[in-house]
Amino acid sequence: MIGSSGLPSENLSDQLARAARYIAGRQCQDGGFCVYRNAYLEEPNLSDTWLALAGLRLLGVDIPRPNEVGIWLDGFNVALLHHSALHDWVFSKQLLDATWAPDTQVCQRIAALPLLPPKQKNASLSSLKGLLNVARLKAEFASVEGATEVVTWLQGLRHQGYGSKPNLQETALALELLAMLGAPDETDQTRVFVDALQSPYLGFNNTLDSRCCRLDILLAGLQCCARLGLSVKYGEVIAAIVFAAQRGDGAFADAPGSLATLESHYNALVLINMLMPLHPAAAQLSSQNMPGMHRP
Repeated sequence: MIGSSGLPSENLSDQLARAARYIAGRQCQDGGFCVYRNAYLEEPNLSDTWLALAGLRLLGVDIPRPNEVGIWLDGFNVALLHHSALHDWVFSKQLLDATWAPDTQVCQRIAALPLLPPKQKNASLSSLKGLLNVARLKAEFASVEGATEVVTWLQGLRHQGYGSKPNLQETALALELLAMLGAPDETDQTRVFVDALQSPYLGFNNTLDSRCCRLDILLAGLQCCARLGLSVKYGEVIAAIVFAAQRGDGAFADAPGSLATLESHYNALVLINMLMPLHPAAAQLSSQNMPGMHRP
């Protein structure tokens, strides 16, 4: 279990409040969300909207102007959405209204989505993310049974960890996908690989020979440890890096001093949630009933 002593408990409520205000500030006039917006330009999109709504739910904050968000979402022709956009649309609708369920036409569209290995020889991070989007939709509203080709393909990617060059991020995605498909990786080989990537200086390294400090890597490390039942050795180091990445406007960047996106912001909120299960100020941060959670 990770202790909370590395987290700034005396300022935590203020930091989370600023994080919530940052998300609210990304809302456009028509209800959708966009990370890059100003007085002259707004381009709301489904990806940013899903991340914003998911972040607000993690923070226990009400969605601002929910009726307008709903009208904006209903303006999409769902039949034309790519599977990743369909993922964001469906789970945004569910976050907006917990009683919502897709109609028959949308369920049929989800059931018809192919869940197959990518055609290219070497897997990429984007390939695994795309497969996960499809698998999450099918697991929630259809079925993931019969995806044996994907399981076989994923198992062929394992060389200690997963990836053409084994790395933490692709390993986290592969572990989630295998578990979702009913074939969890419980091998000591993968545990040894992930454990070797824990770093007293950076929390986690992405590969055995890299030294890179980013929140998406830290999140992958925590997710791998949770899947494999490993103890996180350097939780205080991870917490210090996470809060060092929060900017003056409340946004969390992917690394201290970097630009923030709604994805990096969401990743930080999931990290905080995973780091502080017993912290009193984090009691409102819960992902247990969160549809589509833990998006990488």
